[in-house]
Amino acid sequence: MRQVIVLSIKDFEEELAQVFSGLQIQVYSKVDIEGYKNAHHKVDVGNWFGGRSDTDFSVMFFMFVEDSQADSIMEAMVEWNQTHDSAYPVHAFETGVIRTV
Repeated sequence: MRQVIVLSIKDFEEELAQVFSGLQIQVYSKVDIEGYKNAHHKVDVGNWFGGRSDTDFSVMFFMFVEDSQADSIMEAMVEWNQTHDSAYPVHAFETGVIRTV
């Protein structure tokens, strides 16, 4: 089992939910995020919240899925970024689940 986390700007929320549905992801959670960037801090976080210096409204999806579904989600996010010409790419992360109770 793996946990997959997908971060995106709020504008893509509904489209990404449709992607998850198409991948047969039955259960996932969503958290609204208000992102901030300190203009004086020069750490490159890979264009995490784009080039704006004010508040950015984002969304985080997370789900616990089987290994094959995690692979499908990650591949779909790569494809998403390749087919959407956006200054705000989707970020996806995958972690292994060691134990559940």
